[in-house]
Amino acid sequence: MYTSRVLDGTPDDILNPSFRTVDFGDESAVITVASYMRHAWIAIPPPLSEPSYTQNDIGAFIRGIQNETETERIEREKNPDTTVHTPWRDAIYKMWNHVFWDVMKFLPHVGYGIGHFHPPNHKVFPLAFPGTSLEMTTKWDTNVLIIPAHLEQGVQVSMSRDVGSDENVICRTFESGKPYEIWYLKKGTEVKFYLEAKNKDERVGLAAVLMIGILCTDEHGETPRADEEADSEEQ
Repeated sequence: MYTSRVLDGTPDDILNPSFRTVDFGDESAVITVASYMRHAWIAIPPPLSEPSYTQNDIGAFIRGIQNETETERIEREKNPDTTVHTPWRDAIYKMWNHVFWDVMKFLPHVGYGIGHFHPPNHKVFPLAFPGTSLEMTTKWDTNVLIIPAHLEQGVQVSMSRDVGSDENVICRTFESGKPYEIWYLKKGTEVKFYLEAKNKDERVGLAAVLMIGILCTDEHGETPRADEEADSEEQ
């Protein structure tokens, strides 16, 4: 993995950047989870035999598509329902904690005050067209990681920071061509999201679903591994 900073020019931001990108394109295990979870989000879910889907159900889905080519996965029948919260998709969101965990094994070593991660600890942040709602501007009271769980076809999601001026400078853009990038944002940083797509003025409904990994900067003992925490919750 490697990280880059997008500085706003203030002294504090130079010492403790409010925004970083992390590229995990050289981490095959993280790539696998991120890629398969995005395929799972648009897939027709298997029949539900229990009150909720488990990691075993997600694992069975992954094993079912592992031998398919990328073209075959793309051509799979897609779920036309864009409901953000369903039993299947809620189980998928939980799996993103594995990505947050792996990124946080690397990121705290590159700077001060980034924090650590207690899995599972995530939020789901949907964005919808026309993209003019108050939810497009937000800030978090903890350090966070941000990554798209789903982008509707042709959608790009950009983000800018409020640095006390009238000019909004775009930090970075999520798009289908950047599948291995995740963002770090320092707590209290106000940001605004922008949606771009062909015929965006005519589009309505879901545009993207962002996963938010909630980080902790408290000083305390070692936290359990992501798989240990998840297993304990399912017992």
